[in-house]
Amino acid sequence: MLFRSSLDAKGRLAVPARHREALLSASEGSLVLTAHPQRCLLLYPQPEWLPIRDKILKAPSFDARAASLKRVLVGNARTEEMDSAGRLLVATELRDFAQL
Repeated sequence: MLFRSSLDAKGRLAVPARHREALLSASEGSLVLTAHPQRCLLLYPQPEWLPIRDKILKAPSFDARAASLKRVLVGNARTEEMDSAGRLLVATELRDFAQL
């Protein structure tokens, strides 16, 4: 799912209402927000993130492309929880990375 949203003054991302239920039910309450090499952010329910993370980590570290993906995707991954208003706090580092 793709969506655009704005951040509030505290750096929180408002998840559109039409996506909240799907994310919450798939995430068991825990979401992973990470960076993408194309300077955007990716949001995954944690159970869906874990196999992706494991596959990335299995790639050879001596391969420059694989090492770069590990640094960006896994190195920037943060576990977050949606608040009662359907917002996620986006860490300063991720906001800077995505130029938000």
